[in-house]
Amino acid sequence: MLPFQFYSLITSFRQFVRVVALCLVVVISLMFGMKAVFFGLFCIGMLHPVWLSMRMQDLVNAGQAISDPAIIKQLVYVQGIPVRENRSTLHNAFFTSPDTMQKELSRFSSTRFALYIAAFFWSLYDLGHALQSWNHQIGLPALAWVAALVMAIFFGKRAITYFAYWQIALRQSWHRTTIQVNGETLHAAYTRYRDKTGVCYVPFLCGVFTPEVAIHDTRPD
Repeated sequence: MLPFQFYSLITSFRQFVRVVALCLVVVISLMFGMKAVFFGLFCIGMLHPVWLSMRMQDLVNAGQAISDPAIIKQLVYVQGIPVRENRSTLHNAFFTSPDTMQKELSRFSSTRFALYIAAFFWSLYDLGHALQSWNHQIGLPALAWVAALVMAIFFGKRAITYFAYWQIALRQSWHRTTIQVNGETLHAAYTRYRDKTGVCYVPFLCGVFTPEVAIHDTRPD
């Protein structure tokens, strides 16, 4: 069971344009061998979600947590024929104690933050290398410089977002809910944000992997 980001869908034209533009920048960065992009795709995009999923499974097996999956329809191709299948994704988790919840969610968000900080500084190195190659020439060197700058901004903004999530976990300034399962009290954490429809609550674990969900207001009521 992989985190929600693996199966997230494009829900608006604006998001579609942003994804396409980012994909173009990534392709250009890969063409010029920028190491920060390789690091981001492999460590942030693949290794960390798989590690988190394995860690959650260990907690479930140890009786310290219960995963709360979300079922979404994913378009897959079977012998060239498009088919929509139900996929179970890691969306939320309930923990047996607030201390365990705080410890694990802090670990998840802090490692995510550390990876993006590493990618950010690596992208600065790529940016410096691109500047040396650019020398104010029009063409591919300038394109490499623009791609490196965009990736540095992208990784930097994501690092700031995950630092905010880490601080929320450290201070436990989330909205905690409880449920009863077989006479045992389980705890889950949510963050709050405002959009055009009003105040929304998002599972903290889901928010860690969908930074597009803003955390404008996370103060407890």
